[in-house]
Amino acid sequence: MMKTCFVVMGFDTKVDFATGRKLNLNATYHNLIKPAVEAAGLQCTRADEITHSGNINVPMYLNILTADVVIADVSTANCNAFYELGVRHALRPSTTIIISEDGYILSRST
Repeated sequence: MMKTCFVVMGFDTKVDFATGRKLNLNATYHNLIKPAVEAAGLQCTRADEITHSGNINVPMYLNILTADVVIADVSTANCNAFYELGVRHALRPSTTIIISEDGYILSRST
């Protein structure tokens, strides 16, 4: 059976509010993440590719739990992506990869 990778990230074009940059998350997924994952021999899926009826949460969280690897793109500081990353990291931290676009700025209070 082929190993799986579930990708946690937003969809479409979003603004990185820290920098004001517009990021095409679909292009990032389809042109960078998915080809790299598939070249590594894993089946790659993002939430918008899950066939389901009703609430997406059940199959999405099942993928977050059962995927061999989860990649979380935090480029746009998406609250849902952070939450889903936290769920995955609590369940299976050693097979969770966090990525972001170049220039990602994490604001910290000092």
